[in-house]
Amino acid sequence: MKIPKILHQTWKTSSIPKHWERFQSEWIDFHPDWEYRLWTDEDNRRFIEKEYPDFLELYDSYPYNIQRADAIRYFILHKLGGVYVDLDYQCIQNIEKLLNDKTCVVGLEPNAHSLEQGLDKMLCNAFMAVTPDHSFMCSIIELMKKRIRDSYPPDGGRGILWSTGPILLTDAFKFTCAADLELLPSSVLSPFCSGDSELAELSSCSKRSVELREILIKDGCFAVHHWHNSWSKPSEELKNSMPNEISGYIFIPGKDSPGFDLKDGGRDVASLAQQCSLMDRAVGFNTDGYIKSKISALKFLSRMSNPNGNEGLYIKRNLMDQYLSGESLESIKV
Repeated sequence: MKIPKILHQTWKTSSIPKHWERFQSEWIDFHPDWEYRLWTDEDNRRFIEKEYPDFLELYDSYPYNIQRADAIRYFILHKLGGVYVDLDYQCIQNIEKLLNDKTCVVGLEPNAHSLEQGLDKMLCNAFMAVTPDHSFMCSIIELMKKRIRDSYPPDGGRGILWSTGPILLTDAFKFTCAADLELLPSSVLSPFCSGDSELAELSSCSKRSVELREILIKDGCFAVHHWHNSWSKPSEELKNSMPNEISGYIFIPGKDSPGFDLKDGGRDVASLAQQCSLMDRAVGFNTDGYIKSKISALKFLSRMSNPNGNEGLYIKRNLMDQYLSGESLESIKV
């Protein structure tokens, strides 16, 4: 059986962000004889309810939307086969020669991403191509079911990678006996790391963009992942007109402490502060909406990308003396 000529992508609604419309069009233009399907959140839940009803309760129970977005791609590929690709993936040439005579193809993330997670290699779930009912998708689904019943790691960000994302995929690969699974090096599908300057150049319509594409194609690259990580970025407008006047909190503008997320509480800072104050385990929150159980020491805080003046990190005022002493804050100390 061949991998079906179906391109699957997902988004919250049928209206995708404008900055991804060109990427979407390029996939369609490079594959004119393929079926294209954009799955919405509503489509996804209805699909699980109809085709995998035993998973629906677990699907609904995920605390983060990205976990549902991760999970649905495995079920769609298991049932229908084809190619799943994230919306922030840029196609630079037809991918069919990658799939000829193959039944399961998955790309590897760049080595730097693997090292960040303490792994020698990490599979990427942003591009996967399989035949229907493939054993690797079965392995992923079974491991995912097991992990939703287990306790998440304390770091909310890593917990997502572990429960439904690339770490889950990588662990499933270790346990699978799918001899027909082909792993593609990152140079073929993910030649750049998150934040590399070449990604911004490729997104433009400049002469340099054309030159880069030609170089990549010559080097055997077929697509480029731009690592927008939209699941970790806010989609709603920030409500924070007076950032330094949130009762009970000290504001650190333009800074963030990734991971250790207890909850996504939205981007209304007054509401976030109220939610955070009621959570004994919480030590603060960021304006992306994430309430934190741990905040790194001041010197290790990361800089938010292109922050406005009202974006940043809030720390409970009664913990600031402890924090300014140089240590990180953890809920266990509260």
